[in-house]
Amino acid sequence: MDKAIDELPESIRSSELVDRSKKFARVVFRFRDGKVEPVPVSVGPSDLTDTVVTQGVSSEDRVVTGPFKALIALKPEQKVISEEEQKKLDEAKKGIKTADTKEAKPDAGGKAPEAGKS
Repeated sequence: MDKAIDELPESIRSSELVDRSKKFARVVFRFRDGKVEPVPVSVGPSDLTDTVVTQGVSSEDRVVTGPFKALIALKPEQKVISEEEQKKLDEAKKGIKTADTKEAKPDAGGKAPEAGKS
C-alpha cells in the first residue's frame, strides 16, 4: 500500500527503502505488541490478490492484512487485535451464561432470593 511520505514518522522516512524524491512510499503495517507500525518495503511481482515483498520485512514479522478501506485508515502506533485474540474473545463471550431474569427461583429453603444478596 502507498502512504504519503509526509504522513509517516520521521524514523520511517529516513529508511533506505523510502525514495524521498517521491510523494508516496510503499509500506506494510507490521503487528507488534498489540500495535501497528508502518514498514517501508520493496515489492516484486503481484497479481490481483498477492504481492511479493522482496525487502523490508522478515518471514517472522506479522503483517496486517485486510480490505483496502481498513488498511488505509491505519495510523502508526494504532492498537489492533490479532485474529487469534479476536477468536478467543468471541469464544469467551459465547461461554458467558447470563442470569434468567424472567422469574426468581426459590432457594433450598423455599424462599426466593432477595435482590443484591447472594
